[in-house]
Amino acid sequence: MSDRALGTLACGAGLWLSACSLAVDADRQQCATDADCSRLGPAFEDGVCVDALCRTRPDPRWDCLDEEQTALDAPVPERVRVIVPIVDVVTGQRVPGVEVMACGGLDGECVMPLATSVTNQQGESDLLLPGGFNGYLRCEAPNIFPTLYFFGAPLTGDATALVNVVTPAVVQGLDSQSAEVSAPGRPVVVVDALDCTGAPAAGVRVSIPEGDSATIVSYMVDGLYPPSQTETSSSGVARILNIDEGNVTINGRLFDGRSIGSAAVLTRQGFVTLANLRAGQSP
Repeated sequence: MSDRALGTLACGAGLWLSACSLAVDADRQQCATDADCSRLGPAFEDGVCVDALCRTRPDPRWDCLDEEQTALDAPVPERVRVIVPIVDVVTGQRVPGVEVMACGGLDGECVMPLATSVTNQQGESDLLLPGGFNGYLRCEAPNIFPTLYFFGAPLTGDATALVNVVTPAVVQGLDSQSAEVSAPGRPVVVVDALDCTGAPAAGVRVSIPEGDSATIVSYMVDGLYPPSQTETSSSGVARILNIDEGNVTINGRLFDGRSIGSAAVLTRQGFVTLANLRAGQSP
């Protein structure tokens, strides 16, 4: 096909593609300003002019999906400081007296924690960890249900990792409400789907290759998990019931089939696993 005969570029349902541009003669200037693009039709009402071509405006929520994932090539500090607030998700109150252990990703029993701390009266733990750490936190206290927290990406700088917890009584109540669908003794995973900006991501569908016929993925809407909901709402939260104990991979996709990334986590009986599914990240 010649440069002058580009054919028709079918944007249609593919308007999410940042490279999508209106099909025109390659030798013709399509625009000089962004305002010129709005005159080309609804598809480019919010378009931008790039190199004299009109393109759909990049969506900062998902623009990192077009970037090739590379190893950590930026300088990583020898140590990073992580502040860990522990918050009761029901009351919103900070929880003092929680032991927080930072565990390597391959240390399933956390027999060799890299750092240990106990939350102070303000409900915060202060950990000093190796730069690039990408393991998990094990949080335990008599007044909380044991929790495993996975960061979802290597730590390349100081950070704050807020861990939401619930009491054993709340878990018992939730188990009784979901007795018809929840298998006793099997771990629970709560997933926070995050877009490229780090904000909760709506429209993400979660899957687990290690799941079986009893595994159930549901999505939170206004604090509930209605069976009719088939993707994350604005909360970005999904819940996975009836997963076997062990290593689990969590995958996320958008409605158009694009993968937003994946997360590798650990599940244990008697623990709830909190997983951050970050756009553009894979194990």
